[in-house]
Amino acid sequence: MKHRHAKSGLFLFELIFAILFFALASAVCVRLFAEAHLTSLHSRDLSQALTEAQSAAECFKASPDDLRQLASLLGARQEGDTLVLDYGHDWSRTDQEGEYRLVLSPQGGTPAAAHITVSKEGQVDPLYILEVKKYQP
Repeated sequence: MKHRHAKSGLFLFELIFAILFFALASAVCVRLFAEAHLTSLHSRDLSQALTEAQSAAECFKASPDDLRQLASLLGARQEGDTLVLDYGHDWSRTDQEGEYRLVLSPQGGTPAAAHITVSKEGQVDPLYILEVKKYQP
């Protein structure tokens, strides 16, 4: 009778150990999936920021030196010597302050240059920074 009790105790110990192992493995898997999701969101933001900055740079290169014409071409609003574009959470343009912001700051000089920064609200570091120059004959 005692011999049978020892076998059931060993079986319960093995069962508890297997449950503990699978619980730890599932916790690691959930953490990895969460990190992969956050990396995917950051990658999407970076890709879209790059696209918007490149588009603004091409508009800057194609436009004359008039900031108002550049603002019209970009669909941006002028704030002093800079142009500002706001985007919503899905990167659609918005007239109000959005989750994402592109700021184009002309630098002047020869060749003409501009500093383009795309940032996300609430983050200290910008998503993307682009320096662009254009030759003016």
